[in-house]
Amino acid sequence: KMIKHFTRKKYGRRANTNRIMCRTYATETLGKIQKASLAYEKVNNIAKKLTQSAGYLDTSALDEKYQKSTNPFNVITHDLDKLNDNIKILVQNSHPVLEKIANYYFDLGGKRTRPAIMFFMARALSLQLTKTENITEDQYKLAEIVEMIHTASLVHDDVIDNADTRRGVTSVNLQFGNKISILGGDYLLAKASISLASIENFEVTKLMSQVIADLVEGEFMQLNAANESALDFDYYMNKTYLKTATLIANGCKSIAVLANATDEIIDNAYDYGLHVGLAFQLVDDVLDFTGDAKTMGKPAFSDMKSGIATAPALFAVEQHPDLAKLIKRNFSKDGDVEKVCFRFTGRYYGLC
Repeated sequence: KMIKHFTRKKYGRRANTNRIMCRTYATETLGKIQKASLAYEKVNNIAKKLTQSAGYLDTSALDEKYQKSTNPFNVITHDLDKLNDNIKILVQNSHPVLEKIANYYFDLGGKRTRPAIMFFMARALSLQLTKTENITEDQYKLAEIVEMIHTASLVHDDVIDNADTRRGVTSVNLQFGNKISILGGDYLLAKASISLASIENFEVTKLMSQVIADLVEGEFMQLNAANESALDFDYYMNKTYLKTATLIANGCKSIAVLANATDEIIDNAYDYGLHVGLAFQLVDDVLDFTGDAKTMGKPAFSDMKSGIATAPALFAVEQHPDLAKLIKRNFSKDGDVEKVCFRFTGRYYGLC
């Protein structure tokens, strides 16, 4: 409901007077999400909703062992393993340092959420359109491209944010220095672009090229958020789309294009990726306040320490207007982060 209020005008009037209700609903929903089962039936329901408008509702081709699985990732374990191996081949280089930088975050594993969503989308569409669970070679490439673009953005973000850690280890900028790290991120984008060209699909090339442009624009919005724009929730949601949701949304749309789906299903795939991407970032923003370095792979309140106000802080201003001046000055004064930390958790910064 909250996402519907703030993403597209087609969902109705803005909910400026209902944000407290939205915040309460979001908090309750987050609790339910954290306790929810990861049963395959959930994935199956997503596939049904995704393709309902086209009338593809037959799920008889589902393998019984997948229906009984308690973890949907069991369906794509082989796909994710293959993805890691393929990316390592793609980023091979005669210069050992450049190859080491390119592989630095891939070697750490990670959740690989974005390519997983691509694989689930590809399997769901194949199941409904062809009654098989085949993922085409081009769809595999697209999942690899999505992960490479995402990883390149992490490298660049860590340089911009002067990060210390990423996924629980020393960040790439501290390990190799800013200049070499930037080149490593550029190299990943170049390799992703070469792979994208090999798909030889104009529409997909256009969609994924737009993603790279969106990522840069989103980073500029984040760096230049000041004064009233720093308090504007619509500005925040637009930035969130550009920095996070665009990759998932256009990735899902590209998967549907490569599946030769109808225009209606292609649009549905985009909308699904859009909302998953926005929800993903909103949850990540909450975890920045409630999580810890061990589970998050980065220090708590890292966004605020970088001068960034996210959804929890923006909602908090409604109950604590005095926080607005801290947000406007990007938490730049001594004690700003500590004040917000104490206000949110009742604990002092060193214990957060």
